[in-house]
Amino acid sequence: AALIPIEICNITLGDHRRSGSVPTLLANSRHVLSALRDRIANDFWRIVNRPPAAFTPGNPDSMLGACINLIERFSAHTGFVAENIVRGPTWRFLMIGRRVERANNICRVAETLGQDRNGPDDMGVLLDLFDSQIVYRARYMIAPTRDAVLDLILLDPENPRSLIFQIQELVEDLATLPVLRDNGLPEQPLRQAHVILTELYSLEIAALAPGRLQHIATLLIELSESISQRYFLQIEKPDEDPEDELLL
Repeated sequence: AALIPIEICNITLGDHRRSGSVPTLLANSRHVLSALRDRIANDFWRIVNRPPAAFTPGNPDSMLGACINLIERFSAHTGFVAENIVRGPTWRFLMIGRRVERANNICRVAETLGQDRNGPDDMGVLLDLFDSQIVYRARYMIAPTRDAVLDLILLDPENPRSLIFQIQELVEDLATLPVLRDNGLPEQPLRQAHVILTELYSLEIAALAPGRLQHIATLLIELSESISQRYFLQIEKPDEDPEDELLL
């Protein structure tokens, strides 16, 4: 049987056994950062090591309070990251991960809530999820409409929560990373990011076909895997000198 929203919230906020639940993600972050404890400021560690917010399962007010507590916690977390991490390749990879995750979430949520049959309430939820209510109200004096909301969420380069903003920043971060081969060619992940950006440049909200955003989300997953292979797993073998092969 399908889960109702209140049950989904209970699982998300309190189920330690689910891989994507809040308690599991917080535990994973503590585990990773515990190995770097000597490089982390005490104030930052106190935020990371804080237990999840308590709530009463099935009580909407209690769960909302827990979510507000988590938002404040993560905002403080983000503030420490923004102020204290050296802007080197390590920071670039952190930003790349954030951009890919945000872009993927935008595609999946907008694909669901941005259907023609959905009304102003669904558009309002979409604005809330991507923190764009204030921007929308500053530009439009009408209730949220599908085309205006999707244009703001997907294609507005000045909206820091938009899809195209994430991809533009992603391209910039990838272009700044050190190259692994001095052959004058852009790295494979950078080429893939440019493909996604070109896809967005050709996107028209009024003619947005079903599945188009899912296709972009698939490209983002492929990009993430390409970044991992290129910069972390190092599956490709380095070029070998033919004379060395003869010696073997």
